Amino acid sequence: MKLIKKAVQKSLILALVLTIMLAAGVPMIVVGFAVIGGAGGKVLGAIGIVCTVIGFYCCPIAWIGFSNKLALKRVLFAIEEEHFYKYSDIAAQVGIPEKEAINRVDTCFKKQYLAGYKRETDGISLNVNKALNEEEIAVTCENCGARYTYKIGQDARCPYCGSVQTK
Repeated sequence: MKLIKKAVQKSLILALVLTIMLAAGVPMIVVGFAVIGGAGGKVLGAIGIVCTVIGFYCCPIAWIGFSNKLALKRVLFAIEEEHFYKYSDIAAQVGIPEKEAINRVDTCFKKQYLAGYKRETDGISLNVNKALNEEEIAVTCENCGARYTYKIGQDARCPYCGSVQTK
């Protein structure tokens, strides 16, 4: 969810900046050419024209991009937080047709928003496979006697009493 939240935030900021450019561009043109005049007014007016044109053409596109990212975020929320894994369940929860749910899940996989999941014929599931280089070591805590496992490279701290293993 961190990646999609970051993408939504960036998209929102871009859309807001473009909207402000559009709204500020027109007054800059008027003030620059009509009120100030001269070389400074021409520069301000030219900046106003650039802001207006960029805002006019890019603002709608940015808001559509923001909306699309929000739609992906909703699908990810249904999967990761509400634990819906079948396409039909995701579609029903989000309120979209099943074909659109499949397309959005595919987009999430392409953009790597669904790390830790794999595709199935009728939905997705958690990927419980371990990487080949992830070796786990089973130990007995020297302090409390509890048995637990940890991966090589991780902290060998007992999850029960918190003591660090010396071996």
